[in-house]
Amino acid sequence: MLQSEALSGVLLATALDDFTTIPRALLTSSTNFRPKSRIASSHWEEFDYQSSEALAREDLVRPPPFVHPIACRVSGPRILLVAPHKRIVEHAVDKVLSKLFKPRLRSVPILVDGIVRALTDDPSHGYLLTYVHARVAPYGTDLRSQSFYGDDLANAKLFRDALPLISCTTCGIRPADSEHEILRLGNDGAVSFFFANPERLQKVEDALGFVASLGFLDAGPRGGPSGATWA
Repeated sequence: MLQSEALSGVLLATALDDFTTIPRALLTSSTNFRPKSRIASSHWEEFDYQSSEALAREDLVRPPPFVHPIACRVSGPRILLVAPHKRIVEHAVDKVLSKLFKPRLRSVPILVDGIVRALTDDPSHGYLLTYVHARVAPYGTDLRSQSFYGDDLANAKLFRDALPLISCTTCGIRPADSEHEILRLGNDGAVSFFFANPERLQKVEDALGFVASLGFLDAGPRGGPSGATWA
C-alpha cells in the first residue's frame, strides 16, 4: 500500500485514434496488474504490480514473485504511472504495457525549458521554481551541466543571469502559497512528487493542469486554466 513517500514515474500517451480515454479494462486485462482501490475520492487508482524480476532493494531478501504498488491516473489519452521506485514503472511499461498497446505508449515530452522561462519572466503565474537542472552549452566539456536549488529561483539574480547560457532539462515547482515543492518534471516525461495524502494528489493535478495550460505538455495547450484537466 502507498504510504507517505516519494513517488516517481512517467507521463505516457497512446497513439491510438480510437481512444478518447484509455480504458481501465485494458490495464486490468493483464494478470500483472491487480486493482486494489481508488485513492480516497480522487481519480487515482492503486494497483499491485507483480514481477518475476527483482526491481527494488527489498526484493533481494524475499522470494519471487515481487509485488509493488503503482498509482495510476488516466486523463483522456494520457496516463500517469508512479511508484516508489521509477524502475517499477519502467519495467511495467517495457514488459507489460508495451504488449497491451499497439502501437505502444510513448512518453509525453515536457518542455521544461519553456516552463522555467515562463515562471522566470512572469511571477504572477502562482507557481515558483524550487529546482532546475540544466545543460550548459558555452563551455564545452569544461562545464556540462549545473543544478540550482531554492525557494524561488526566479527571484535570484545569479539564476536569472545564468538563464541565457543554459538549457533546462528538469525542474521543480511549488504553489506560491505553499512551502513545499509539489511536482518535479523532466524533458523525457518524468514526473515525481511526494505523496503525503490524497489532497496532495489534487495539487499535483492542478500543477499539471497549469503546465498544460501554458502549452508545455507535448504539442500545444490542451488543459485550459489552472486546475483543468491536463489531457
